[in-house]
Amino acid sequence: MHKEAISSGSARRWGPLFGSGAKVWADTWEGPQGWGGPAYHHVMTGAAIGDGTRVLDCGCGAGRFTRLAADAGADVAGIDAASEMIEIAAARTPTGEFIVGDLEALPWGG
Repeated sequence: MHKEAISSGSARRWGPLFGSGAKVWADTWEGPQGWGGPAYHHVMTGAAIGDGTRVLDCGCGAGRFTRLAADAGADVAGIDAASEMIEIAAARTPTGEFIVGDLEALPWGG
């Protein structure tokens, strides 16, 4: 799922900047040989992410970490200022909830 919840915060400024290179970012930095792989796996292990856990990835970019967490059985959600990044993340993990939004005003209650 993909929806938008942009407020008047910095997401309006940064979203277009990061969105302009979304495909290159997704293919290069968040691809199979991307820079985050070892760190992502370390976080997954350290946080015991797996069946029944819930993960909110703030600044999720193209969703590589949310994909790994979902593959491990977690219920995932991601938020990013760039709609282009969220489109890629939602395509990578159709079972996740992805929102174009502002980290200064998270759209989830409680």
